[in-house]
Amino acid sequence: MTTPETIDYQPLDAMKSAWKLALRRSLRGIYLLGWIGSFVVVTLMILSKIDLATSLLGLAPMLAVVGRMTTKIKNDIWLNFARVNGWQLDTVTSADALLPESLEFGHSRKSSPVIRADVSGVDCGVFVFDTTVGSGKNSTVYHNTVVQIVLPKVLSPLLLHSKSKLSSNHENGAFVGRKQLQLEGNFNQHFDLTIFEGQQIEALTILTPDVMQCLITYGKDVDLEIDGSNLYLYVRSDRRDPDHMRQLFRSVAAIHQQIVENILIVPVRAPLA
Repeated sequence: MTTPETIDYQPLDAMKSAWKLALRRSLRGIYLLGWIGSFVVVTLMILSKIDLATSLLGLAPMLAVVGRMTTKIKNDIWLNFARVNGWQLDTVTSADALLPESLEFGHSRKSSPVIRADVSGVDCGVFVFDTTVGSGKNSTVYHNTVVQIVLPKVLSPLLLHSKSKLSSNHENGAFVGRKQLQLEGNFNQHFDLTIFEGQQIEALTILTPDVMQCLITYGKDVDLEIDGSNLYLYVRSDRRDPDHMRQLFRSVAAIHQQIVENILIVPVRAPLA
């Protein structure tokens, strides 16, 4: 069993230089010819008195190549991180199948490999998920680092949306029309809680004062969602660097233990349609 403090995060140090390595690789062989062609196109457009912003679009194809190379390098680093810690790659379940309801939006969805991490005895599916909203110049790509954990019971949907700038985006309106529940103390300063109408007792059974304090201490930058028998913790952007992954795994270890203790006293119920 590995704890957040004994996990070897050293392989993730390479993430910060992934794009530089990709750029260097793109300056070799046939890719170099692509760069030369792109700069010729940009130069001709500028000489034709086309505005600079439009002219620089001539670099877009090669920048896309660098982007794909960067993604490949980061995924290789991610797999090495799993290997070094003795974790397995989930080759059976797609990231799409592991997504919480609130992140099921957009198009052109992409994900990193899903690794099965052991965090203080908790089996977690961990991956980065990207989705796009809009198209062309009006498109926005959302990135999320997601941890998925199977719970011992099926529960009603529940979403805790962090008010931190690191929290994720929820663009599909999955929780529109559901009820926001106000909780005691200063918890509402850190999270918005959304549930189904009539599920207040179940929510309050899970989110006891101890759990709320744990969330504030270990997970105030993290969105938490319960969807059926799955618990999700996720943050905005690709957070696969040593500091952020250590903090995310600390949140997993602390929050999972607190929540599961309360879940065991929630009556077994069928999932809502």
